[in-house]
Amino acid sequence: DYPTGLYNRNTAGKMIRDSRRSRQGMQALLLIKIGNFYQVNERYGHTAVDKAIQDFAAKLRSCFRKGDILARYGGDEFVVFVLDVPSWKFIEEKCNKLMKEIHLLVQDETDLECWIGAAVASEENKDQNFFMELLGQADQALNQAKQKGKNQWHLYEGI
Repeated sequence: DYPTGLYNRNTAGKMIRDSRRSRQGMQALLLIKIGNFYQVNERYGHTAVDKAIQDFAAKLRSCFRKGDILARYGGDEFVVFVLDVPSWKFIEEKCNKLMKEIHLLVQDETDLECWIGAAVASEENKDQNFFMELLGQADQALNQAKQKGKNQWHLYEGI
């Protein structure tokens, strides 16, 4: 993705499917939605939105490890595929850290909002459809996070 330096949707999907087949252990998918780009655009202009997207991508890189797969999935959606997850607590810590970093970004620049939906890949599911299943679970968790209010995250629990 040119503005962010992150992988784009197609590249990330292929990398995630490939890495899932070749790895053991727990992995997690985070679906991240940024809100209020329209309001930021109206208030500050396109340049501010572009800068906010770039700054957000930098925050993502600072919160996750080099081997994790970071992508801009759509205009205001991002995906992180976390490899070799040692525990559920690790995902919780990553979500909390990212929320804290985003809060700092919001204070510095704009009135952006953020939600994260997280889903953990089961050991058994390594078939071709696992990515879409995991993305669907993360999306359900994202909707739960939105129901909680602004700047929230939620871990999929078989909702």
